[in-house]
Amino acid sequence: PPRLPGWTPRRLLALLTEGALVLIGVSFVSTLVLGLLSLRFLPRYHGAAVAILRERPMTALGVGVLVAVVTPVAGLLLLLTVVGIPLGIIVAASYLVLLYWGRIFVASRIGDAICRAVRAAPGPQWAFLIGLVAYYLLALIPFVGLLVVGLAVLFGLGAELIARYQLYRGARHQGLL
Repeated sequence: PPRLPGWTPRRLLALLTEGALVLIGVSFVSTLVLGLLSLRFLPRYHGAAVAILRERPMTALGVGVLVAVVTPVAGLLLLLTVVGIPLGIIVAASYLVLLYWGRIFVASRIGDAICRAVRAAPGPQWAFLIGLVAYYLLALIPFVGLLVVGLAVLFGLGAELIARYQLYRGARHQGLL
């Protein structure tokens, strides 16, 4: 029978690199689509979260760290009880969505900062695209990329939760809820 090529370290590295590039590409496109949908259908909420990152970044980071620590613990405690299992599953799923979605606001903020630095006003969609490209380029840098992604998740998580709370308070004040 014909001899199949063996797994050499070079071939394994090439396969892992190709897989990583595919995952990065899929992640980039999905984040781009979600960000553009957010800008189109949730412009005030999106703008509020980006404004929080611009005006109160440390507050956003603090809320993000707090929620990043407390939510998994609360979800795990819910999963340990029979009655809380459905709530624990909902908390876990919501938490993962919030973590992913937070990067969108950070990318918009990065793009906004870049556009302000070069004194350009291309519009929120282009600013988001510029920020997303910059975010992914920074994320590709070894070691630094892990720090960038981690901080982006924490900042974004905090900003989106503060913006959601403000939206909720505004709706309560207007008698909509």
